Amino acid sequence: WSSPRLDPRLTYMVTGKRAAIGFSGNHYFHPFAWDAIHLFELDYDDQGRVRHAWELDEPNAPRLDFTWDGNRLMSVVGKTAPAETVVYSRSLNYSGDKLMSESITQAGKTSHIQYKYNKQGVLTEADCDSDPSLDGRSRKIEFFDEAADKGKH
Repeated sequence: WSSPRLDPRLTYMVTGKRAAIGFSGNHYFHPFAWDAIHLFELDYDDQGRVRHAWELDEPNAPRLDFTWDGNRLMSVVGKTAPAETVVYSRSLNYSGDKLMSESITQAGKTSHIQYKYNKQGVLTEADCDSDPSLDGRSRKIEFFDEAADKGKH
């Protein structure tokens, strides 16, 4: 989006082809799972936020639709073509500007991610239920504040 040499919206308007490519470590931009490098064509909104993503070299992959509230990502929804059937959804929940939880639904099964903060408001942990949209594993991620934890490890 911010390339000084290419305006992806203008390129699409002129050529009908998307020029912006991005990647994720999985099919759904899950924040804590990596199974491979997945390349996507990206479409941006007027504020430079990803609006849609189409996985390259995966003709049956769903289109991912991103919904935003300012700088806060609110949801990622995967829809199949041409019927626009929802096959994946991830909703993010905030308290103020802090991400508190996520709900992920695929094939009628729902998993959750809970975020935990310390007394200073620094993110310290994320607990992820087993997620059927990926590999079915659960995850617990711990975050360290390098400056605050200097010398403790």
